[in-house]
Amino acid sequence: MFQQTVYLALGGNLNNPKAQVEEAIAQLSRLPDSQILSQSSLYRTLAMAAPDIDFVGTEPALTTGSDLLAARQNQEPDYCNAVIALNTSLPLRTLWRYIQGIEAAMGRARTKRWAARVIDIDILLYGTGRFVLPELHVPHVGLLTRAFVMIPLAEIAPTLVLPNQATAAAWAQKFTHESIEVWEAVAT
Repeated sequence: MFQQTVYLALGGNLNNPKAQVEEAIAQLSRLPDSQILSQSSLYRTLAMAAPDIDFVGTEPALTTGSDLLAARQNQEPDYCNAVIALNTSLPLRTLWRYIQGIEAAMGRARTKRWAARVIDIDILLYGTGRFVLPELHVPHVGLLTRAFVMIPLAEIAPTLVLPNQATAAAWAQKFTHESIEVWEAVAT
């Protein structure tokens, strides 16, 4: 079967978020026909402030330092975030179903958008493909707008060419580092 390099973003802010992200990575490492190629450090980030708008397939850019600092008003716990690169021969929808199963098994409750969560696993990129499905958009619609995605992605794949044709390292430089810090560096 044809192998794809897939980039996944993981995050959570409930029930010991660092342990939740580590458990999700452990479960992803057991996916059939898949192998984790690399993992970013674990990052601590502020909860995003929920916008007071309805969504229709796109997300606003809410990852500037001032936007994230405004999230403190929500009194939500900080998030633990990471990005992994996964080599897989699983078709996109099959991979997505496995991810949904991992989230459910770990206690992810989909109550409302932008809510605090035990774990969230997003497919950022699936090879170089572009997919618009009713349940899933790849590349992820928030890929280029979130420091907590771009900084860990640039850590593990600095030369990766993004959908906007910039490298991950170059694009990550656009984000302030005030709202994100290394929680635990990956041992090298």
